[in-house]
Amino acid sequence: MKVNAAAVSCDAGSSSICYVFSLPGYAGGRDWLYGGSSGQLQETYNNDASVKISWG
Repeated sequence: MKVNAAAVSCDAGSSSICYVFSLPGYAGGRDWLYGGSSGQLQETYNNDASVKISWG
């Protein structure tokens, strides 16, 4: 299932990194941001399908 999002917020801890991928299974184009921040999607704009959090 695709989600039509233009921006993302990473509510994980500040030592974490949130990844947004354009394809299921953590594949395809990728955007990322540090925990505690938010911003516009570039590579996955209106085409994000999976999210992965790397806990720091």
